[in-house]
Amino acid sequence: MTDKKLNLGDLKLNSSAEALLDQLPDHAGQLVHSLATQYSIPIWQYTCAILLAVHMEGRLSEFRLDPAWKDGLRTKELICKHCGTKFSPRHIGQPFCSNDCGLAAAGQLHKEDKPNGPTRDPIPSKHSDVVVDGDSGWSIPDEVA
Repeated sequence: MTDKKLNLGDLKLNSSAEALLDQLPDHAGQLVHSLATQYSIPIWQYTCAILLAVHMEGRLSEFRLDPAWKDGLRTKELICKHCGTKFSPRHIGQPFCSNDCGLAAAGQLHKEDKPNGPTRDPIPSKHSDVVVDGDSGWSIPDEVA
């Protein structure tokens, strides 16, 4: 870093912080946004405060990089695992372009997992005459209920 600090306005620094936070998983970026709003400070100041806190705790110089760190970053375009079209994901690691493709893929996986042979009826339980009473968690025999 240089001795001379640039005098950038809050707008440029906020847009830079936004660009960094957009690369984080949804919950992390949203948390930083909500906390900066709650404390009524610009997003870039809160982002710098996080880095400074990590430095003061001694964790910045002892930082260990997770080998799979890139898996948590956003990707501009992904390919749908069901239909093969390119799409812009809403969430990190989103495998399907739409709910329809996700449901269709789940249906295919479900059909593939089913055995081809005959199915059996479930084995009756010796406690099949017991009724569970609402949300209490207590079971009540039929003759009492």
